[in-house]
Amino acid sequence: MITLHDPTGLARGVASLSLVAFFVVSHFDGRHDLTEIQADFARQFGQALPLERIHEMIEQLEEAGYLDGPRFERHYAQLAERYRNAATHQTHVPLDPQQLEAGLAAIMADMERAAKGAPIVGIIAPHLDYERGRSCYAAAYGALRRRSAARRFMILGTNHFGRARGVVATDKPFETPLGVTPIDPQLMAALRTRCGQALLEHQFDHQHEHSVELQVMLLQKLYGPERIHIVPLLCPDACDAEDESEVARPSLTDVAEALRDAVGQSGDPICIVAGADFSHVGRRFGDDRDLDRDFLQEVEQHDRQLLHRIEQNDPDGMLQWLRQARNSTKVCSSGCLYIALAALPDARVELLDYHQAANPEMETAVTSAALVLTG
Repeated sequence: MITLHDPTGLARGVASLSLVAFFVVSHFDGRHDLTEIQADFARQFGQALPLERIHEMIEQLEEAGYLDGPRFERHYAQLAERYRNAATHQTHVPLDPQQLEAGLAAIMADMERAAKGAPIVGIIAPHLDYERGRSCYAAAYGALRRRSAARRFMILGTNHFGRARGVVATDKPFETPLGVTPIDPQLMAALRTRCGQALLEHQFDHQHEHSVELQVMLLQKLYGPERIHIVPLLCPDACDAEDESEVARPSLTDVAEALRDAVGQSGDPICIVAGADFSHVGRRFGDDRDLDRDFLQEVEQHDRQLLHRIEQNDPDGMLQWLRQARNSTKVCSSGCLYIALAALPDARVELLDYHQAANPEMETAVTSAALVLTG
């Protein structure tokens, strides 16, 4: 059997298909008509495929939300409207309360090793699950706790699956198992004034996006849910664009300039938090190589070159380098990294930790780092 799973959470459940059914469904790509599907099926299996059977499969996949088209658009519109009308954003991180508490407690314990230093105006932490990202979470948030008085946070995440091609915010308070954290009204108003209504047009993208939620829960654990104010932002991957002008509005530059002005004009300290993972390698991510020591060393060398540009606080150079390398290790967080650096152009960037979460049995590895911006 082949099991289909929708990472956006828009489809209903999973769809399990036989290999024969999967062959048919793989032709549901908008380029094959029904007679072409029948002809390919006959060539592959030496027998006829009745039209009725194809229509049955179409109906089943449409009902489950796995086919694009008018029916899916109605389903999507209903979900988006429900989100717009909701009082809060409710987290969808797949952790039960005991797992969540254990993960946060482990990170908090590791934070005790954080050293003092210059005041922090921003951090870069993973958006991996807490277990795999533990060391980098602890390093970044331990430094934040010791070296910042901020209780107002701009949280930058990665828009992995949403529809927005520019930066997208949500104005919903974040409700997690730890409590409800309010949106910062002044910061949100400043962003909307600079970036326009497009900033919230696709806010439903936040519904199933974990990269901001994981940061919110750590901040709630550190300070208490109601003692902080946040502005959550999801950022597009900028590596596919030739340059920043090709990124849809609100662009990375639009938002970075708005954040820079907001931080500079605020009488209270504001901290920018970027939830950013780095390389994604292994067969699960399309690499036809074993996750052996040599490959992981190559990945680390690649990451170190990227981190060097981040430590130089060179957002344009960072994007240019990723684009020239064709983002060969599938770094997913170029957008939020760019904004964090560009919004704090005078900040000094310090690397605290680097980690590779490798699982050779699952043929997957994701790298992350902990960095602080001081100034």
